[in-house]
Amino acid sequence: LDSAERFGAELTATLLLDPLGWRGAKVDATGRYWKSQLTDPLTQELRRINNDRIYSLNVGLRHDLPDSPWAWGAGIEEGRSSAFYRLDYSQAFSTNAPMLWVFLEHKDLFGLRVRASVVNLARHKELNHEVFYVDRRDGPVDFTADTSTTFGYIYRLNVTGSF
Repeated sequence: LDSAERFGAELTATLLLDPLGWRGAKVDATGRYWKSQLTDPLTQELRRINNDRIYSLNVGLRHDLPDSPWAWGAGIEEGRSSAFYRLDYSQAFSTNAPMLWVFLEHKDLFGLRVRASVVNLARHKELNHEVFYVDRRDGPVDFTADTSTTFGYIYRLNVTGSF
């Protein structure tokens, strides 16, 4: 490649909800956006860099119950990437839904922090579309393959600290 361009921006923010009357609650958010461009050496078309992240978003809500060792929260994570190319192959990856989770946490259980989480509440599924070419991507298609991976609920138990 003679050249390629890439630009990115990120915003990270925390919103404390106490001033709005919700004591002990906050929202943390991180958003990222990337833009890239190159001239495909095979087709001469403008496209993104291989597997380049397009955007990602992560938003979490946490509520520390006032005058209590308990906290709970929920969150969402979503993102997209550009396609992946080789001389005789291309692949596009996507998902059908964002990743959603909830948690319940005890902040002092005999000196330990114990958090139970359930992840994948939206039944996140990964979708993969592959194209295999006879010779090169500017020629005839040999075959395509579409696959999907479905995940069930993910249960987590995190224990940190010392006693």
